[in-house]
Amino acid sequence: MLALALASSTCLRNPGFVCEDDAECVSAPDGVCTSAGHCAYPDDECPSGLRFGESAPESLANDCVGEQGPPTSLCGNGVVDELETCDDRNRVAGDACHPQCVEPGTVLWTMRWDGEAHGEDKAFGIAIDPASATFYIAGFTTSVVTDGQDTLVQRRWIENGELIWSRSTGGDARGDDTAENVAIDAAGDVLATGVVFTEAGTADVWLRKYGADGEERWTVIDDDMGGVERGDGVAVTASGDIVVVGSAHVDRGDGTFDADAWIRRYDGAGVPLAPPLLHGNPGVHDHGLDAAVDGDDVLATGRMTDTTDGEYRVWTARWGSDGMLAWEDLATAELVGNEARGVGLGCDGQGNCATAGVLSNDIWVRVYGLDGTPVTTIVEHGPGEMHDEAADVAFVGDGSIVVVGFMDYATEGFATGDCWIIRIAADGTHLWEDRYDGPAHEVDKALSVELTDDLSAIVAGYETVPGQARDVWIRRYAI
Repeated sequence: MLALALASSTCLRNPGFVCEDDAECVSAPDGVCTSAGHCAYPDDECPSGLRFGESAPESLANDCVGEQGPPTSLCGNGVVDELETCDDRNRVAGDACHPQCVEPGTVLWTMRWDGEAHGEDKAFGIAIDPASATFYIAGFTTSVVTDGQDTLVQRRWIENGELIWSRSTGGDARGDDTAENVAIDAAGDVLATGVVFTEAGTADVWLRKYGADGEERWTVIDDDMGGVERGDGVAVTASGDIVVVGSAHVDRGDGTFDADAWIRRYDGAGVPLAPPLLHGNPGVHDHGLDAAVDGDDVLATGRMTDTTDGEYRVWTARWGSDGMLAWEDLATAELVGNEARGVGLGCDGQGNCATAGVLSNDIWVRVYGLDGTPVTTIVEHGPGEMHDEAADVAFVGDGSIVVVGFMDYATEGFATGDCWIIRIAADGTHLWEDRYDGPAHEVDKALSVELTDDLSAIVAGYETVPGQARDVWIRRYAI
């Protein structure tokens, strides 16, 4: 088991009332014990929706949670504090002490978030703001109004995971609306994409831009195809174009519908630059599940169905800046459970990109060169010989990769499955690995990962909570 999470990184002279559980926060209804160890209470006037109570330290009391600025790290103060293994007075990579003052693979902190309805809450996507010390997650939260799903976008501090603000919204039909992924543009605004359901029983691509302050800039509801369309991946090119990848039901003109991967470019104001690109085979269901960019080139992954045998293939494709298809790969193997799809994408900025997904019920990762040549293919499986899946991948500067997903997923009786996180060297060596089984010992999934410049990884997904449902789960690792 990896090292325990570091204690809160905020150093306060007056400790005030220190809590360990929400049940201790009773000064007002719905009190929350924050990761700082102090009670906060719902307040709609705060961007985060929470305000510290009067019993918090003077420096926090009655302030909105998240308005105190970046938390101060103990790492870099020259003192080897509790749980640190070194501290050389800096956070610089490449010297004798890791920038996080711990061994690689150490858990720095873990955050959980339970929405107001105490129902299903999940995170699917993550993006790190390179201009600051924050990150964004995208997912859904259970609506207190309809008991359906509302899109969820949150901004948090990297240093300790503390919530800065949270935004949720529901479509016209108040159905199971979801934000699937997020990306950051050059101005520091966040783009979230997903799916919202309509009163007519169809679904549309949802694309929204938020400012760093959480204010909505604009929203696009894309329903050009007239059926069920969804956004699953979003990325921003070097030129500032927004690219959304998803899927759309296509009317083949004979009364039949199938699905194609759906890719569309927008300008920075959300105006479509061209009609959507549909990519797939007639008569079968094809889906795009994630997007990535390499400069102005666009990559997509998902699944394509082979028309000769009806089986799924892991699909990855690259389009040049001219909009022309540069290459595509359809990976196959002996299929088990008909499970094959690419789920997450990552690029290293030097032409190499990687797909993370599932093939034959195994974790499957493939690194591609600029021309689409497979460089490395990695297959992993859990000890239970059940369903294992890679959900996302990110490159470290030394050529290694961090892969996240889940292992030993099964649905017999109570559904089970564990979060799985690993760093793999360029030569295939396993550098460190973590597997997380939550207290309910049911379904826990790590679904997205992004890396910071100071050698840490932020991983987001969800865990099952005993006696409840599923909560957003976020964890930071030293890499």
